Amino acid sequence: MAFPQTLLFGPYHLDCQSGTLWCDEQQIAMRPQTFALLRYLAERSGDIVTVSELQQHAWQDEHVTPSVFRVSIHELRQALHDDASHPQYIETVRGQGYRFCAPVTVPGGNQFRNTLAIIGRDPEHRQLQDRLALAQHGQRQLVFVSGQAGMGKTTLVEAFLSALTKDPTLSIGRGYCIEHHGPAEAYLPVLQALGDLGQSPFRDPLVQALQRAAPTWLRQLPILMLSTEYEPLDLDVPAATRVRMIRELVDALGLLSQQQLVVLVLEDLHWSDPSTIDLLNAIMRRVEPARLFMLCTYRPLEVQVQDHPLNNLLQEYEGHGQQLDVRLTPWAPDAINTFLGQRLSGTVAQDLTAMLHERSDGNPLFLSRLLDYLMQQELLIDIHGQWHLRDEQAAYHALPQGVRQLLNKQIDQLPEMVQEVLKMASVAGMQFATAMVAAGAESEAGLIDEALSWAASRSYFLQAQAVETWPDGTISGTYRFGHALYREIFYERLSAERRVKLHRLMGERLERAFIDDSDAVSGLLAYHFAQGMEVSRALHYLHQASVRALHRFAANEAIALLNTALGLLPDLPPEQDRVAAEYYIQATLGTAIISARGARVPEAGTAYQRAYRLGKTIGDIDQFFPTVVGLENMAFANADYIQSQHLGGELLNYAQITRSPLHLAYAYCALCINQAMQGHLLAAHEYAEACRRIPVSPAPYGILHPMDPFLMCQRWDVVVLTEMGYPEQAAALSRACMERAVELGDPFNMMQALVSVMMLHTHFHPPEKLYEAAQAVLIYGQQQGQPFWEATGQIFSAGAMARLGQAVDGLA
Repeated sequence: MAFPQTLLFGPYHLDCQSGTLWCDEQQIAMRPQTFALLRYLAERSGDIVTVSELQQHAWQDEHVTPSVFRVSIHELRQALHDDASHPQYIETVRGQGYRFCAPVTVPGGNQFRNTLAIIGRDPEHRQLQDRLALAQHGQRQLVFVSGQAGMGKTTLVEAFLSALTKDPTLSIGRGYCIEHHGPAEAYLPVLQALGDLGQSPFRDPLVQALQRAAPTWLRQLPILMLSTEYEPLDLDVPAATRVRMIRELVDALGLLSQQQLVVLVLEDLHWSDPSTIDLLNAIMRRVEPARLFMLCTYRPLEVQVQDHPLNNLLQEYEGHGQQLDVRLTPWAPDAINTFLGQRLSGTVAQDLTAMLHERSDGNPLFLSRLLDYLMQQELLIDIHGQWHLRDEQAAYHALPQGVRQLLNKQIDQLPEMVQEVLKMASVAGMQFATAMVAAGAESEAGLIDEALSWAASRSYFLQAQAVETWPDGTISGTYRFGHALYREIFYERLSAERRVKLHRLMGERLERAFIDDSDAVSGLLAYHFAQGMEVSRALHYLHQASVRALHRFAANEAIALLNTALGLLPDLPPEQDRVAAEYYIQATLGTAIISARGARVPEAGTAYQRAYRLGKTIGDIDQFFPTVVGLENMAFANADYIQSQHLGGELLNYAQITRSPLHLAYAYCALCINQAMQGHLLAAHEYAEACRRIPVSPAPYGILHPMDPFLMCQRWDVVVLTEMGYPEQAAALSRACMERAVELGDPFNMMQALVSVMMLHTHFHPPEKLYEAAQAVLIYGQQQGQPFWEATGQIFSAGAMARLGQAVDGLA
């Protein structure tokens, strides 16, 4: 299908045949390149067009710098009297390209609709539109667009979103998963999507929703709080649990969707982390109405082969009769014929369609690259408006058998310098900064940027992105490979030795840039140093990334990171302290396993026992003490009170050596609880009194051991005093527990304070008081995602109701 020769929009009409633009009866002068930009955008009205695609079309084989391109865009806006901040015609899509956003018609009044983007995908496009309509009426939707590499998932999503961006009543946020050679960062695509929403006009409602319902998430998104428009936030929000963190965002999205339709797009979920999948599941399990549309993409084969948690999610919903998947299949011959006709602006001979269908297997990406190859080799000829193969036999033998072979042939045609730079860029990642590639090349960033700019403007391998600023002040252009497959092929062209060197150099550059904020890029640093054979640094950053994951209550991701670190230990050079390195990994692994699976699983004991043996050889009590605390907690949880008492005594011995108030508190707390559970109430009370005599009450260890030993010890003494028949002392101590919990301001310790109140009311107050206290424990357990305490509150509530003569209702 050829494009119309006349396109109309606003007061303008574009005469493509004469190459002129008119406003009513007045011709508007413009340079040929500027006119070519306008025509290309208008013919693709509503679609996002990348900078490289525009440059390639308007300047043909000439190289154009970014500044020259920006001048042409400026000229175009001037000609149309368009305002970049409030565009009527030319819209800048941050990090992606440009879109012609005005309605375009043809003579006669019919609207011009560009269908290039959704060839052969009309049924799938309608499915997305139907699901969106449900979301607009308050039925939350989770939709997956699936298909193997090159099937056009992103293209379909772009075509679908292009119409939505014209609707001022909805907000769109996009996030991407990144291919990795290790565990993925927890919630990465979701955080990206929220950050993207924060750059839109809906920033204010988003921040308000997060402030109200999801302060834990707001703490993870400091970019949203950079503006002086908002009062400073107290970001020292209460520590969360994994369940609470998920619930917070579900609540916040519910609040946001009351004001407008919220569209979140998460791409390449076959590379996602388990926590993101759990979040999606939680969003869909909510029953209350929400104008929320979650659109995700993934590759089915990779999900199945890797036994990815997404596979379980899809199977679960399919088992309940809910079809979440919109699966893209290869193009049929008629779709290929349509595509060829539009790309070539004419009809296509059947033999050409048949050969390309056979060779490409209907894969749109492969087909597009094959067509490019045929045109570059001048193997096509236009005979009376119909395209044919110039030499069928020559074309058949010249065409590569697979997409990798084809792409390698096309890479060989790039200038040698560009090939080298793109190979180095493949080490930096799918999306990368020029400064990273320059570090690998050990060259000036300006020279590297010239090669990358050339590739972005003259080939489909690369797309220019936004400029980014690093903490050390480095300002760098960024680029993104047009497809994951392109990056893979460039990476494969590097020798193993060169990959190692490049990863090391890039890791060192990133480390210098983020020296004061390495936590933000700890996962990326770990990856580069692991691939660069810098094992000691890789172990350091893997451990740092695992602690970061634990702070996000993503224990499974932390476990994966720590197991990766254990796998690297044998490669640690002999001169490095392998004992200390493994100690930190095993100690943190024990905490992560307990967080994910509970204290009764054998793997947690194995990790802690190994850390205990290693810590003994280190001889540093301050480093070793938290491991003994963890072991004692495990022994207590498994009702091994003899071992718990032994470890409590060991803690006390260490504490008496260090004279650390925190060490003493942990020791007295462990022994108080142990003696209480064994029925030695007087001994338990004496340990609690010894804890109260400690003059300083520092904060607990944090994420590794969040329970405050001072509060925990006194909470148990409330139970002891209650059992011993001292209600007034127990009540005073319960009030002190609540004051300490408020001071600490986190849910772990607040729960202990609430439990102390409940235990106090068990013996000495009317059942109505016990019921109120038990309900407080139950409700707080629900809110914080702590099922054990929720069940505890439920049990004590039932007991109170039984004492009130409502036993049947209590059991119900």
